[in-house]
Amino acid sequence: MPYTRSKLPQNVVSIIEEENWSSEQIDVFISVANAMINENPDEEGKAIASGISRARQMKKIDKSEFEILNKKTEKNFIKATVYESNLYVCKSTGLYFTVCLDCNAPQYITESSDGYCKNCNSKLGDAHGDLVMAEDIEEMQSLYMKNINDKILSLNNIIKSLLSGEEFDLMEYIKSARHHVGLNHTNFSDGNGYLIESHCVFDKFTAFGDEYEKCVWKVAFIVSNEIFEKVKDGDILGYSFGGKGFRQPINKQTSKFKETKTDE
Repeated sequence: MPYTRSKLPQNVVSIIEEENWSSEQIDVFISVANAMINENPDEEGKAIASGISRARQMKKIDKSEFEILNKKTEKNFIKATVYESNLYVCKSTGLYFTVCLDCNAPQYITESSDGYCKNCNSKLGDAHGDLVMAEDIEEMQSLYMKNINDKILSLNNIIKSLLSGEEFDLMEYIKSARHHVGLNHTNFSDGNGYLIESHCVFDKFTAFGDEYEKCVWKVAFIVSNEIFEKVKDGDILGYSFGGKGFRQPINKQTSKFKETKTDE
């Protein structure tokens, strides 16, 4: 059955009470568990375990995902991680592999892989089970900023309006052009923050005896006093840029991408 706030497994209810989950953590559990059950109704146990794991990770995000910038200013600055790569090609074998978010164990994506960690049984990939390579994260960040700049700097529309004698409100145009961001992957609205920084950083790690680079997309925002306090209190644990993409299945035997694309 689909889980709701009023219909949860008893063991999850006990965990929520013992660990004092936030409403956002409960929503994450429901979203992850229901999505996995829809994909495979016979794996309800694994769906529950993965939902619990993702909800618990939000507590970790409270310290690592958001960094409050202590600056002597009236502005409220926050830094956040939008996305980080989780799919790599092994230098020695040429096969794809990922690293479990829960136990940090690297493992190949092989024909026998079922999407779960062989070490701790957590679901691999992001909250949707998707795996993304570093170059794709870089491209997403570049396109995101290009989209914002193209909208704000489309001077042709401004000039045409001015030359034609039409009334033109520059600030309203900029406001409408700005890309909205979501709080906790929902609630996309104009007042969630103003983007002031966006870039990718690279963290090195070792797997299977070789060194690799993980691409991490970082952003910084100026936010209202209300949102700033919610971030510090742990009520807001994630920003979302509201992107859409295509799922591209992996041919696990040859480690090459299949040609067919599936709309997400």
